[in-house]
Amino acid sequence: MTVSNVVNGRIGKMGEATRSAVEREIARLGYRPYTQARNLRRSEQLTIGMIILDEAPAFLTDPLNTTIVAGLSNYLSQRGYGLMLQGVHPERFSGAMLLRAIRTDGICAILSGSDDLRRHAAERLLDLGQPVVLFQETLRLRDPNLLVIRQDDRGGARLLAAAVLAKGARRLLMLVPDVVWPAMVERTRGVQEAMRVADSRANLRVVACRENDFDDIQQVLRRDIETAGRPDAVLAGNDQIGIAALRLLQDQGLNVPDDIMVTGFNALNFRRHTQPMLTTIRSPVYEMGVRGGQELLVKLEGGRFSGREVISEVEFVPGGSI
Repeated sequence: MTVSNVVNGRIGKMGEATRSAVEREIARLGYRPYTQARNLRRSEQLTIGMIILDEAPAFLTDPLNTTIVAGLSNYLSQRGYGLMLQGVHPERFSGAMLLRAIRTDGICAILSGSDDLRRHAAERLLDLGQPVVLFQETLRLRDPNLLVIRQDDRGGARLLAAAVLAKGARRLLMLVPDVVWPAMVERTRGVQEAMRVADSRANLRVVACRENDFDDIQQVLRRDIETAGRPDAVLAGNDQIGIAALRLLQDQGLNVPDDIMVTGFNALNFRRHTQPMLTTIRSPVYEMGVRGGQELLVKLEGGRFSGREVISEVEFVPGGSI
């Protein structure tokens, strides 16, 4: 039974020494489970579905989403499960392959769009009768088969806004994606909360851009500065927007942070390629993907989700851009 538990990922309260010993012996013997027989016995597909609801065709260029998928996929792979990934445009959600041909044991999703659109999508996923994990979602949906895993985006944005306000910024510009992600809505609210606490004289402009199009980000920022004036700080919705903004401002001869401050969000590795390095928020993105896999497998083994919602803490990461 101990060997079976390790092979099938049911490690529960098993001691680290016991698990390590079993894994070494499995590796020495070159054991591989006979997947087809196991599927028949357990009436399982040993596959988890992953849907990313995104208007952009290049949905895998979003580094946050791909890092979540990496954490989820790697965890599942280590436990004998595969991941079936599909990007879906909101207008074509009802025809998604993962909804029409049920070949999965559970479903994960990252949803974009209005509250009503995302609510409909979540309810449609729950209609499949499988456990569902939604990443970076803010809707309150009460269902024992649903778990939300997200980070404290509002708190992270509040920290960034408070930092630039404390350094004297009063005219704030927030650059956000033109796709409506619930996390970005939370980040905008976090900035607004920090402004209310710090200084009623501060004002905020929120401008949308194509987040994975470097040229579009710069064009949008350039036009906004030309029409509305230069802000004291640019609060980018994520690091890739922040990097594009920082480069444009420097190309215009501005000193960051002396002339204008810039912040990012997520603290992914490519922020290190800027000078100065972006001040940002570190997100436990990979870990969220792993947690999703853990929760799903516990649920599939007859257990329960640990709650309705798991909120991961974020961390302020100082750089040289404020």
